[in-house]
Amino acid sequence: MVSASAAKALPGPACRTSPRKAEWPDWHPPAEMIARQPYLPRFMAGGPGNPLGARAIYLGSSEYRIHGTNDPTTIGKFVSSGCIPPDQ
Repeated sequence: MVSASAAKALPGPACRTSPRKAEWPDWHPPAEMIARQPYLPRFMAGGPGNPLGARAIYLGSSEYRIHGTNDPTTIGKFVSSGCIPPDQ
């Protein structure tokens, strides 16, 4: 799988091969998100309650990923932390 969507976030070439895909990925909210929302858990195991949804594709060796959601009504709202809806 090749992705060009993270070209500004990732250094180097605009396209990268994605080495890892995950089903029901675990979630570790980044420090910046915890600073804004201190009530968040520091870790959440994958599953239906996990905000990453059922699948994730990791971009290169970074923490960036393309992922689903467990609540589509939150896409593009304040609760999103840099997430981009697939139709934009």
